[in-house]
Amino acid sequence: MGKRKNNNRAKAFEPATRPSSKPAASIQLPASALAAPLVPPGGTRPRSDSKWLQPEVRTLLEDDEGDAMLVAEPIFTRDECASWIAWGESNGFALEKHAATANIAHRDNGRLAIESVDVAQAIFARLQPWVPLEVAGRRAIGCNPNIRLYRYEVGQRFGPHIDQANRLGGGAVTEFTVLLYLNDDGLEGGETIFHGIEAAEGDASTLRIAPRAGAVLVHAHGTRCLTHEGAAVTAGVKYLLRTDVAYA
Repeated sequence: MGKRKNNNRAKAFEPATRPSSKPAASIQLPASALAAPLVPPGGTRPRSDSKWLQPEVRTLLEDDEGDAMLVAEPIFTRDECASWIAWGESNGFALEKHAATANIAHRDNGRLAIESVDVAQAIFARLQPWVPLEVAGRRAIGCNPNIRLYRYEVGQRFGPHIDQANRLGGGAVTEFTVLLYLNDDGLEGGETIFHGIEAAEGDASTLRIAPRAGAVLVHAHGTRCLTHEGAAVTAGVKYLLRTDVAYA
């Protein structure tokens, strides 16, 4: 069973993470990855057909271990995104809100979590063809079944923090955070902002990832995690799913 992540505040040491020079690549997802719709528990197949998804994958950052951040879109169809938003609104969100302390980051957002092996498997089927297959001698085996749906309204944000690795059953360890963005229409703000990226002349730079419906952001966490934050939403509402890629 997956654990909730430990939202530690920004650490003093940052890994040597740098921009990648790899070109973008279009990925043909296998039929097995698209056989089942990526919908909430009890959801039905959306009108739009996921078999036409051909995501473009971009490697944005790398470090001494290899690829450290990738973005792919589209991974969800628009109807699949809408089904998660409707499911969240019908079930309701619990408010997760706490001020920053020496150990945790400021956080203010709605949260709805489920344990679902089926959803985790459906997500991993769409990630497996392009996420790093191996990290530190361990192979990618699946996604964390602890699936979290987040809702950010105007003014809500998630302060600078790092994502810790979690140990799952069977000796598996999570190595990458997975953020699946569900909407962008009418949304302003809410970018995921990464700090401390190695740049020219030894300077450090930031990278801002704007939410785009159907896109997924995968970034290294644990000892490789960059300090990052979720910027305040300034218009609209931001919805996203969160899980992790596990290795064993």
